Amino acid sequence: MRGVSSVNFTNPNMNPENEHGNAWTALRARGGDRLPPGFADRVLREARDRVLSTPGPMSQFVLGAATAALCFLAVEVAAARNSRAAAEGNLADWQQIASASAEFAQAQ
Repeated sequence: MRGVSSVNFTNPNMNPENEHGNAWTALRARGGDRLPPGFADRVLREARDRVLSTPGPMSQFVLGAATAALCFLAVEVAAARNSRAAAEGNLADWQQIASASAEFAQAQ
């Protein structure tokens, strides 16, 4: 294959384990100068607060149970409403049939 060679692409100066690598030291110094004072403390404090404020298993279970109860209640209300509407429609149909058969019986 053309253009293939066994060139080592790793830069020994960028190796963080290399004591003689000045590039990491220079990057740390330049990066540290650009961060506001107390940045690391604020990041660690916020990370710690987020860990402490995450909901525990019990609160997640309670939230899940409450959601399931609300869904069940919504299904029951919808089913009762549809059942009542169907019953009223059936009753109206039977009343019409009864009225027609009573008229038919009187006509004879």
